[in-house]
Amino acid sequence: MKKLMLMCLMGMFLIGLFGCMESQVVQMRNIDFSNSHDEIKVMTFNTRVASPIDLGNNWPFREKAAYTILESQAADIFGLQEVKNNQVEKVVRILPQYSYYTAGRKDGKKKGEMCPIFYRKDRFKQLNCGTFWFSKNPIKPNSKYGGTIFPRISSWVYLEDMWNGKKFYVYNLHLDPFNGNARKKSVKLLTKQIALRKTRDPFIIMGDFNATLNSSAFDSLLKPVGELGLKFVDTWQAVNSDKKEIGTRHLFTGKTNWGKIDHIFVSGGTAIDCNVITGKIEGKWPSDHFPVISRVKLN
Repeated sequence: MKKLMLMCLMGMFLIGLFGCMESQVVQMRNIDFSNSHDEIKVMTFNTRVASPIDLGNNWPFREKAAYTILESQAADIFGLQEVKNNQVEKVVRILPQYSYYTAGRKDGKKKGEMCPIFYRKDRFKQLNCGTFWFSKNPIKPNSKYGGTIFPRISSWVYLEDMWNGKKFYVYNLHLDPFNGNARKKSVKLLTKQIALRKTRDPFIIMGDFNATLNSSAFDSLLKPVGELGLKFVDTWQAVNSDKKEIGTRHLFTGKTNWGKIDHIFVSGGTAIDCNVITGKIEGKWPSDHFPVISRVKLN
C-alpha cells in the first residue's frame, strides 16, 4: 500500500515536472481596443512563475487562461510579474499589438524573473526606459537588501501618447514576500528613484507589493515625493472607498479575503475606475493572483 501511494505521488510530481514540456498551443489573439483617447487602461498581473510544485496549476496548464485575460481586458498598458524571458517573448508573439521593455533581475538582460511593461504600438512611443534593483546599489544587477533571498526590481518606461502628446512614466515592480523591513526600504527607494526622473511628467506605478495598504511599507509612498510635492493616489481606494476590499493573492483557491497586495497608483492624474478580475477561465485559474485593472486620466 505504501509503495502504491509513493508511486502515485511520484506520478503527480512527474506530471508537474514535465508539464512545461507540454505547453498548450495558443493562437495569436486579435484585440478589440475601444478605450477612450482621454483615458489609459492599465493592468497589473502576477502570472505566477512556472513551477512543477504547482502540479496541475503549473504554467503550461493555465497559460491559455492567462492569455485570455490579456486579450479580453484589452489594456492600453499592462505589467506582469514572475515571468521569464521565454514567456515575455511568447506574449508578444501572441499579442503582436504590443511593444515592451523588460530586464532580467539576475543580469539586467535576459536572465531571471522580470517585471515587463507592455504598451500598445499604435498609441505609445517609448522615449526612455530602465531598471533598478531594490538594494543599496540600485544600478547593480542581481543586488539585493540583506535578509532577502532573491533580488527584486522595478522596470520603468517613459512613454509619449501619440494620440494627445502627453508624456508619462510607468513603473512595474515585485517586492519581497518574506521580509517586511526590505519591503519598507524598497518602497522608500522607489520614491527616491521617481523623484530623480528627468521630467515632472505624471507617472503610474503598478505591481505586486506583497503588502496591503495599511502596512508600514507604504508610509513613504503615501506622502509627497521629495521636493516635487506629488501625491500618490491608490486607484482602488480612490473609486472604491465604500466597497469591501478584494484580496488579490489566492493561491489557486479563489478566496478573496487574504488581502489586496497588488496595486496601481497614479500621480498627476485621476482614477476613473478600478476592478479586480476574479474567477476561473475554462476551469483553470490563470494565476495564484487576480489581476487588477484601472482606468486613469492623466493631467
